[in-house]
Amino acid sequence: MVALDKTLATGKNLRLELRPDLGGAIGGVWLDNVPILRPTPIDATSSRETACFPMIPYSGRLGFCRFNWRGVDYTTQPNFEDSPHSLHGVGWQRAWRMVALQPQQAVMSYTHPGDKDWPFAFIAYQEFTLNENGLLVKLVVRSLDKRPQPMGLGFHPYFCRDDASAIFTGVTEKWETDQVLLPTRAVPLERINGLVANLDYDHCFGGWNGGVTITQKDLRIGLSSDLGYVVVYTPPQKDYFCVEPVTHRTNALNSPDPLSYGVCELDPGEELTANMYLEFS
Repeated sequence: MVALDKTLATGKNLRLELRPDLGGAIGGVWLDNVPILRPTPIDATSSRETACFPMIPYSGRLGFCRFNWRGVDYTTQPNFEDSPHSLHGVGWQRAWRMVALQPQQAVMSYTHPGDKDWPFAFIAYQEFTLNENGLLVKLVVRSLDKRPQPMGLGFHPYFCRDDASAIFTGVTEKWETDQVLLPTRAVPLERINGLVANLDYDHCFGGWNGGVTITQKDLRIGLSSDLGYVVVYTPPQKDYFCVEPVTHRTNALNSPDPLSYGVCELDPGEELTANMYLEFS
């Protein structure tokens, strides 16, 4: 049975719907009934159909479902169609619990015991706050494991696409990928600037300045975050595109020095926080 949407609203005709049952996802955001993010179908059964979902404890592809951490080999499980990798961690495919729900603020939580999809235990919280101009999403994770564990966070919003959709943001590098979509090398790039229709990206970008401007026919969206990398996905022939703030480079856990590419190490009881703010006009 599909759980009912949890709805928040402000006095400025800004409305947010949440889907804790679908990976702690956002079901939709509307300004004066104009969708800001892709609305979730009523009969949706996966967070891949939602407006935005959290990525935890890593973002992007984890190469061939394996990694080594502090000299120990670990494996995960394939979780995305026929991909040989696991994607986006575990939080996006597990039901979350609604902890608090008020007219302009909500909190969800998810507790992970450690399993075949991710070997370390943690608890995560998402806090959603609406104000007169936009939406703040805060993601906090605390380690419940007895071992130091690697951790990465991210947000995966799907923006509605029209003929005028454009992305403007500053970066310093683009990570090229191989035939299985894992990063191979960084090439210099000063900015992403152009119509979505003219962009061909499914890439991670480093040196991100933390801010993105997205323009549509009748809408301007400002996205800001305290995270250091951004993934941009512009699939052709789709009615959406994605701009994803993330803590680390794709497949960073399999790099020689994961911490230098944004992966964090959490000791028992230690926390990591990520923020994303969407401003609409």
